Amino acid sequence: MSIGYANTILGVSRFGGIAVAISCGFLVDRFSLKKIIFAMMLLTGIFTVLLGVASIRWVGIFLFLQAVVVTGFFPLGLVSMARMFDREIRGLATGVTLTVGSSSEQDSCLISLDFPVTCSASVSAFPCWEWPLFCPAV
Repeated sequence: MSIGYANTILGVSRFGGIAVAISCGFLVDRFSLKKIIFAMMLLTGIFTVLLGVASIRWVGIFLFLQAVVVTGFFPLGLVSMARMFDREIRGLATGVTLTVGSSSEQDSCLISLDFPVTCSASVSAFPCWEWPLFCPAV
């Protein structure tokens, strides 16, 4: 499979991802949030494993399905955060969660679950020493 063909499959799968995200919202209203998250993560895992072990003629189909199904997790995560936090702090909790979740060793030095590793690995890429509040481990 060529890189161009794989990129085309991933691009087309984004249209299916819109339908999956909307249908996850309807499914959460009808069924339990835990059950829907479990089903989405199970399907994503199955398609990811099949992507690695399938023969080459099935890879395009599994690539499309995996890319479509994985987009359903993000609206479910936002629904679970909306149910966890009160209305007054919901925006703050969502902002902090998305910021911490998107921080990595390459692009930022914000506090995350592995902030000593993050801060020490990104000293050369991000000037952590100027903001000791964000990087107490440096």
